[in-house]
Amino acid sequence: MIIGSFDDKMKLEEVVGKIRSIQKETKDKWFTALQDEAQAFFAEYGENTDLDFEEEFRSLDPNNGLRVLLWFVLWLVKNFVKKEFISDLCLIVSRIWKVLDDTQLQIQDLDNKLVWKKAMAECKLMIGELVFFRRDEELIYEFIQKVCQLIGRAFEQDN
Repeated sequence: MIIGSFDDKMKLEEVVGKIRSIQKETKDKWFTALQDEAQAFFAEYGENTDLDFEEEFRSLDPNNGLRVLLWFVLWLVKNFVKKEFISDLCLIVSRIWKVLDDTQLQIQDLDNKLVWKKAMAECKLMIGELVFFRRDEELIYEFIQKVCQLIGRAFEQDN
């Protein structure tokens, strides 16, 4: 199970530290960009940041897709998931970022089945690195779909 208990909750500084410390056999620019953005976010806001999904998430600039995706990771880890899931989460989100960056799409475009399929194709390339999903492609695709829908729809409503 990936959902954490109250005792599993980490401070923002710990979450950023875990994201920055994730090692991959082959780091790519999208994964590294996510790690660097985590450090920049922490340097800008500090450890006492109150990540309020409704207010702060929607106030992010949708043109900074990497910041939006990182914020989602920080919020999810800080509030819901076990720290052991951070690596899988970051790997998947870095693939979503790769798709957005490669195709020059915006955050609002995440609520699109073609984006989900492209992100899934990217995840298949590193499926052996995912621990919690245990090579379950259907579960990975469902996770990608839900993450993309949630983020994409949050920013569609503001337009």
